[in-house]
Amino acid sequence: MDLPPYHIKFSNETELVANLEDTLRFIALAKNSHRCWKWIVYALFSAVQSAMIMVRGEAAVELKPNLTDRRVKPFEQLYEELAIPANWEGLGLKDLPSSSRWDYGITILKNARDDIEHPKYDGTVYPCLTLKNSCMTVLAYLQHLVDTSPRLQERVGKDIAQIRVKLLEVKTQIQAMPVS
Repeated sequence: MDLPPYHIKFSNETELVANLEDTLRFIALAKNSHRCWKWIVYALFSAVQSAMIMVRGEAAVELKPNLTDRRVKPFEQLYEELAIPANWEGLGLKDLPSSSRWDYGITILKNARDDIEHPKYDGTVYPCLTLKNSCMTVLAYLQHLVDTSPRLQERVGKDIAQIRVKLLEVKTQIQAMPVS
């Protein structure tokens, strides 16, 4: 569908690709300023959330009490629901093993994102090595969703190849990031 001039479409499909592209841009900036790690955190968090929404489909949405307001479930709830094998029915997932490593990486990334959005009075300190390791773990989780979810693959269609290439680029770039 062609959009009218001066309109922008936001969707999980386009946002997954856009957030991986943003991550690459912010990695380049973070090489000169560690403060740019916060933008890497935002972009990766958003990429993972877009993927989880596509994997969960309609189950990613909940009705609010007034029954007319539909909202996407919170990040933590989507992640927890995907860890429960009983929730895989109808998703076509081949395997989504629970991993304490994934839990730790997701938790660090989510906490860092929350601390950026709602800073504590005296701030919060994250060693770059911790953020780097968490990003690598989260990328492994994202790669698993991309590789094993038929629903996500169907939703992104021909962009699946581009997503896989971007994931590899992001992994390579983050792995090469200096942390001192």
